[in-house]
Amino acid sequence: MSTQPSPATFSFVTGHEFGEATFRAILGLPEYGMKVVRAIRPSMWRAFFIASGLVLLPFASSHAASFDGAWSVLQVCDSTQEGARGYTWRYDATVKNGHLVGQYRSKGQRPSLTLEGQVKPDGSASLIAKGISASSDYNIGFAPPQSRISFRVIARFEATVGTGSPVGVRGCKFAFNKN
Repeated sequence: MSTQPSPATFSFVTGHEFGEATFRAILGLPEYGMKVVRAIRPSMWRAFFIASGLVLLPFASSHAASFDGAWSVLQVCDSTQEGARGYTWRYDATVKNGHLVGQYRSKGQRPSLTLEGQVKPDGSASLIAKGISASSDYNIGFAPPQSRISFRVIARFEATVGTGSPVGVRGCKFAFNKN
């Protein structure tokens, strides 16, 4: 009767599969049934963790890329209690390698806005909105026309839809739809 267990195989999410002997070699473990005469060297652990990270890296980047493509953005901002008028803007955005860039009208035009930031593999995003305001009727505190706009948007994306809200400014809602 054999004292060795049946051969085991190990596989990663990338589909790489290898036997127990290879796994023991990666970890710096002795062959099955041999006495352990030395501790695993720190350099072996370091190599193991680096190799594990490299194996899982393609999985993370391919998941982030799942948001890549053309998106439409609907930005709806309510009227304020102070009397600034509400508005609705529709514009296109593109996500490439997880990086979103959206543009309402041409840069420098009144009004205009650039929305930009990274969409993480889990769908969370922190976006920066920068642009130029419209007439003072639409501006918080009735700021002069062509005032600089700058705020952060916290967003959440799923496969084909997303939502977002600005941080610390008027009540606006962002809706994202993948084209």
